[in-house]
Amino acid sequence: MILWQCPHPALFMKEVCETLDTLQDHCIVSMPSRLIPTFQEELISYCKSTRGDYYIQLHQLENAPLLRDALAPLFSDSEASSLADLKKKLLMGASTLIVTLPDQPLFIEKEFFEFLINDLMAHAKNCRDNAETLLWNMLVIAPADRKIPSQDIGLKVFPWWGRLHNSDVEYAIEDAFRNSFGLETKKKTLDYWWLYPLCKGISRSDPDLVEMVYRNAPQDMDDLMVVLSEHELNTEENGNLVKAFLEELDDSRYKLTLNALPQGLAAKLWHKGILDLTFQGDITLHPAALLAAGYKDKLERLIVQGQMQFFLPLVQEAHTLLWNKVEEYWGGHLEDLIPKDKNLESARDEIGPFYALLGYLYHEKGKSIPHVLHSAVKRWRQLRNDIAHIKMLSRQTIDDALTSYEEILEKR
Repeated sequence: MILWQCPHPALFMKEVCETLDTLQDHCIVSMPSRLIPTFQEELISYCKSTRGDYYIQLHQLENAPLLRDALAPLFSDSEASSLADLKKKLLMGASTLIVTLPDQPLFIEKEFFEFLINDLMAHAKNCRDNAETLLWNMLVIAPADRKIPSQDIGLKVFPWWGRLHNSDVEYAIEDAFRNSFGLETKKKTLDYWWLYPLCKGISRSDPDLVEMVYRNAPQDMDDLMVVLSEHELNTEENGNLVKAFLEELDDSRYKLTLNALPQGLAAKLWHKGILDLTFQGDITLHPAALLAAGYKDKLERLIVQGQMQFFLPLVQEAHTLLWNKVEEYWGGHLEDLIPKDKNLESARDEIGPFYALLGYLYHEKGKSIPHVLHSAVKRWRQLRNDIAHIKMLSRQTIDDALTSYEEILEKR
């Protein structure tokens, strides 16, 4: 799966295409260079699936003596005497011209943007004022480091900034793990419990990472470092930029918001596809660049966040199962045995106090439970405590918890 097939990236693309469909505005999409090839590929696929081949004309902008000579062959009447004439010509076999700018700026771009502002935007405004539509419109796909015109009447600007949601990563994970569902064996379940939260934490800024992590199936943190080291963003230059950015961020020099594109050093990171904001406005840095900067602790924190989201509901499920099994073994309501003066009232809801309650009842009341039950409560309490103290769960810790869980289920 690629980024643009996830829900909100796909919605971003749909929004651009629907704007083009009105033939009232020209559009610019601004995004990190590394994302442009897959965006363009998916855009073409989307357009063809919804409108057929008659819809778009592609053009990679290149240096030419005259911009008119570069663009005129795309129109049915290539004898236009000037650029200005093109706006009233028919685009050959299409209603939208997609112009992609290369990674490195071209001298011809100055003339190109002047044409866009002075002729195309002005013409679009005039058509709107007269309740007319355009004969054709243009979509410019620009690397994020380009200085582009501001949005105005006749021009819509779509920056890829702050558009990702948590659900996009979930979608990518569900797609990658599709063949793992069913979980017929303990090994498959363990793989799922280990890799799913790992992907959830490490891929929050880049859903494309999910497939890379899933395919390589790292077994521990060291394995994950090897996988991330192969990523294109894992370079010394990027690592130095990340370190400089985080140092300045600690000094509160940056205030990044969803409503304004980044400036300064933050902009450089965004241009490279290293920095973004989540839809909630939280800063995200690409893990491969974090690795290049030597921030293993920050990578571990990302993984812990993924493990929290995955395992905390499972901890509650395990607590309920174990509580019921103890009641079944003792043949009574466990809540009646909670002492009022030992700060154990939360045992009915939390695995830690539940473990403490069992210890109290054993030492003070002589009430024991089978070893398999006691071991399971202890392991799930340890798993919960590790997460609560921002400690990354090892595969072995997860294996222990899963083993005890399945042992209890088998005895139902």
